[in-house]
Amino acid sequence: MSQDRRPPLTPENRRWAEWSVGAELADVKQMIYHDSLLITALIEELIDKRVITREELVERACRLDREMMSPRQQNEDG
Repeated sequence: MSQDRRPPLTPENRRWAEWSVGAELADVKQMIYHDSLLITALIEELIDKRVITREELVERACRLDREMMSPRQQNEDG
């Protein structure tokens, strides 16, 4: 059985590990920002073309949120 061979956890290695996690977090935040931007643009385009109204979108979002809640969450909120 092979074992994970990591370098000893020195202060310098810990700093690099923390830096790496910070860089990964920044990448994820950037991806979320771009995804949100695309979704917003799509929603605005659908509304502008009168495919859906803001009210219909809000109703749909609320319905999906209720459907995705676990039964326990529904009992706590209900």
